Amino acid sequence: LEHLKTFMVDENHLKTLPKTFGSLSRLETFDASNNTLDVLPESFGGLSNLQVLNLCSNKLSCLPESFGELPKLEEVDLSGNNLSFLTKNLKSSHCLRKFYVDNNVLKELPTWVRHLSSIEELSLRDNKLMNQPLSEAFPACSGQTLRLLDMSGNFVTGLPNSLGQLSKLESLHLGSAIGELERRHFQNGNWLCVLPEKFGRLELLKTLHLDENQLTHLPESFGDLCSLEFLDVGQNWLKELPESFCNLGNLQFCQLSKNHLSLLPSNFGRLSSLVDLRMDNNMLAELPESFGALTQLKTLDLFCNELTEVPNMLTSLTSLTRLDMDKNQFNLPQELVPNINFKPTYAARDPELKDTWRGRNRADRHKVEVVRVEPLPDEELEAEEEEEKPVPWNDSILRQAMARNMSLWRSHTSVEGSQTSVEGFHTSVKGSHTSVEGYHTRVEGSHTSVEGPQGGAADREVWKRPAPDVKALYRQFSDGESSTGGSTGTTTPESPVSPTFPSATSSFVPETENWEEELEDVYPWEMPLY
Repeated sequence: LEHLKTFMVDENHLKTLPKTFGSLSRLETFDASNNTLDVLPESFGGLSNLQVLNLCSNKLSCLPESFGELPKLEEVDLSGNNLSFLTKNLKSSHCLRKFYVDNNVLKELPTWVRHLSSIEELSLRDNKLMNQPLSEAFPACSGQTLRLLDMSGNFVTGLPNSLGQLSKLESLHLGSAIGELERRHFQNGNWLCVLPEKFGRLELLKTLHLDENQLTHLPESFGDLCSLEFLDVGQNWLKELPESFCNLGNLQFCQLSKNHLSLLPSNFGRLSSLVDLRMDNNMLAELPESFGALTQLKTLDLFCNELTEVPNMLTSLTSLTRLDMDKNQFNLPQELVPNINFKPTYAARDPELKDTWRGRNRADRHKVEVVRVEPLPDEELEAEEEEEKPVPWNDSILRQAMARNMSLWRSHTSVEGSQTSVEGFHTSVKGSHTSVEGYHTRVEGSHTSVEGPQGGAADREVWKRPAPDVKALYRQFSDGESSTGGSTGTTTPESPVSPTFPSATSSFVPETENWEEELEDVYPWEMPLY
């Protein structure tokens, strides 16, 4: 591998690199991003031809001292690690063009940063940099090359007075490192209170983020930022804008939300390129007359201000597609407050894609039509016939349920759970096991036996004993009366309790061989006896 020039091992599970890794002296590009590297070998400085290095999204907490010996580094990305400091020296500082060290825990910058004479992009966002991390010498050394500087999401309180010497700077980010939709009322930017007086010398600056700082005013030279197109100074402490602010003729997006502005400059309408203007959560009581000259304006946010009258010049803003004027001091019903909600438009559908998945409507755009189908007369009649009718609680059904030991007579009426005991005429019913001791008869499940006290001939004597009075039993069952010891039986479905039985008063003697049929005439419930 001594001739290897490009080595890509990103998005793996590398934890370490071999100790001899530095022997790849001809390596020019090394990408080990999105791994779990927590340390680099000391021989790493031996990569004498390394130009592009990407170690972002690892677990590095420090760099070896040999890292500073790399002489030809041009692009370095160390973002998403846990670095608290950088190497004291870097031989590549004179040729380094892009250096990203976002999302670490850096508290200060080494001295070699002031000597980045070839730097084009420097990103230090989301660290713990405090006070004034950039020295006064930095703009003078990097001013002819630096195009992007990002120090958002730190604890910066000051900028070098010579910042205006960054004459090639196009993008400066000193605000919040969190997306706008995720912000609430937290301070995620820096702690800048003032900007350098010569800030306006950044004549090529196009994008400026100063949101979520502590700015109380803008310098008078601010209007000299003649190339500025995007400005965000939201969530600061601005009470007014300098008159030179109206000289920003190329400004297209302006965010002034969450400040303390009570008045706009009289020449505010000179911002003729404005397309998106957001001034919500301020203290504006009126708009200047020149405001109607903002004919290119498409979005105007005046939510939560102190306006008492709807400005007349709004009629001149014919390009508006979004207007929010809620929570002002209008003496109007809510429905009369002028608001315009944005309605997105889509390109016309290509007729050639009519029958493909690209040409079909989205599933959530389909309109579902609910059609009620009226049943035919015959179907209504059948439905009425199929309706469940209540079960009649006649005596025959109850007697059969009693004799068959159905669950109706075992349900929840005893403190012993599913076991119910009724003591009438020496009769007990327990769960699925039923014992009738009055006539020496025991019925167990589906097996029935009849036993006499002495067996043999005594068994046959059972048939000579008097049969129960069916009419008396029927009458007692219907009236819910009891003939023993004051115990009563109820047959309502709400309280199903086993009824008591009267004692036998007559005898049954079979007259023919078909005694079973005769017995069924006497016992109307269908309980077989053997």
